[in-house]
Amino acid sequence: MKKIKMLAAGLVLSSLFVSSCGPSTVETGFNKVNTSLIDQNLLEVDVPLFQSEDDYTTHEFSIDAGLEIDESYYNRGLIVAKDSDNSGVEPIETTYFYSLITGKRVGDTNGFTDVLNYEVTGSSYGGFYLAIYTIDHLYVYDGFNNELVNKEGEDFVFTTLIQEETFLEKDYTVLQYQDNATGERFVDVFEYSIGKTPVALSDSNLLEHFISNETLVDGSDYGLDGYLIKVETIDSGHKTIRLMTKDFNNVSLIYVNVNGAISSFPIGEKLYLQYLNELPIYADDYDLYIGNLSSLNQKTKYELKTTCIDLLSGSRADVNLDYLVAPGGLNSPAMIKNSDGKSPLLLTDIYKISEKKSLETHPVNVILDKNGGIVDELYGQDITHFIKLGNDGYFNTSNDYLYDKELRFVKNLSALNPQYVSELNCFIVNLAGKTALMDANGNVLNDTYLNGDYIAQTANGDSVYFVSSDEVALHTLNNDSFASKTACKLDEETMYQGSYFNFAGVVTTTIDDVSSSVETVFTLYGADGQVVKTFDVSLSSNYATAFDNSDYVNFLAVKEVTLNDSAMQRTTKYTSFVYQANEQTE
Repeated sequence: MKKIKMLAAGLVLSSLFVSSCGPSTVETGFNKVNTSLIDQNLLEVDVPLFQSEDDYTTHEFSIDAGLEIDESYYNRGLIVAKDSDNSGVEPIETTYFYSLITGKRVGDTNGFTDVLNYEVTGSSYGGFYLAIYTIDHLYVYDGFNNELVNKEGEDFVFTTLIQEETFLEKDYTVLQYQDNATGERFVDVFEYSIGKTPVALSDSNLLEHFISNETLVDGSDYGLDGYLIKVETIDSGHKTIRLMTKDFNNVSLIYVNVNGAISSFPIGEKLYLQYLNELPIYADDYDLYIGNLSSLNQKTKYELKTTCIDLLSGSRADVNLDYLVAPGGLNSPAMIKNSDGKSPLLLTDIYKISEKKSLETHPVNVILDKNGGIVDELYGQDITHFIKLGNDGYFNTSNDYLYDKELRFVKNLSALNPQYVSELNCFIVNLAGKTALMDANGNVLNDTYLNGDYIAQTANGDSVYFVSSDEVALHTLNNDSFASKTACKLDEETMYQGSYFNFAGVVTTTIDDVSSSVETVFTLYGADGQVVKTFDVSLSSNYATAFDNSDYVNFLAVKEVTLNDSAMQRTTKYTSFVYQANEQTE
């Protein structure tokens, strides 16, 4: 499966682009949307899964009593603690930074005694980026305790917020900052990979991409595999398009006049630009007869000019098209694949021109081939949101329509709030306020109603979990027969917390009202219904859980506070459960 590449609507020369120009007949015999085309453009769907207890790592650390704790960035995985010592002539304040993702102190394990300021930026790669400004240094760390910056200087400032970018299927972090005392500017770029230490980028061509304001596009996103496309602005009406190989060797340089262009659309190596030129009302040779663009009350004749530019060769040709591509149409233009999985197609909205040379009022959603030919008119069928079912049928997530393997309509499930469970090949649906299972053919299974709300399926895909006010139930479907067992029973004094953790299980909260004092116990259940750990959080005013739903790391953190009766001091303990695809390389 693949994620559909969406193009920005309107005149977007940075969203580019595939050989001889001119409209063609329908390619490969398409006369309707078929299963081959659907199968090449299936929607990638994220399925919530429980991981086993062996898949996550547990970290614990405590912060000594008497330290001032800052939990502002708890949900990003960072805890800050400060220790002020006023016993000497010069007061000393030590700042400690703790990562919930590693369970260790970040940076200097002895703390920092000269912190002027610190800033925290959220990271999808590792929870957070921590920038520490001291009297004479700038330090930057990520949530895995990787030191990204260690620069000597007196007055650093970030010129741009820390950026994350995926380019050519790799993940990068970009840091741009300067030393105001000297005026020196710095740009550091790091390549991130799951389970590995980030690597500083040294490729000057890639560095130029990350620090420049020009647009560099991966051609494979638009059907031009193996190429990069760089768009540079000359002035408000002119741009250059530079086509390069992925190792930055130039292939072509093309100048484009965008003055007056009402739309542009790329398909593979071809870029189309459309212009409407107003003609005198008495002109005999014209393409359109519509209301004046500035005044709908006045009829005006227009010449429609469509220019096709071949980005590989640089050749240009004017072509005749009997439609206008609608800028900012009903659906965002999307580059899709032909049924052969190779040729690029464009899914977009057009306004047709009638035989009487008038422009039709309503746009039509169509598929265009790379020569501008109309492959098919869709009439509301959204082909970028199909998932394939276990019976080879199809389900469209945009309208909740169910189809058989020949793409014949079966049933409209939109009123049932369906959620597809892939490994069980069934839907979780809501029937008259009750939860039920429905097979891929739209039949309710044994009229069985389930207790609770669906939360996730097990990692091996053979069971699904439901949570109600009194139990966590594990349901299994084998050979169309339904079985259920209670994973864990919740007593009358136990409340479900209302969330699930895809790597650990469910959390419940027990509240006992004894002598007007409230004691709270936080219980973490594993996917098998067994208790993983129980926490006493009765003294904590803000016990919480923390998530980072990135591709790199997910974590849950629980805070406990204990009271030393003799010293009347509180000690704070944090336990984090961290799940990541691969362990970080030391």
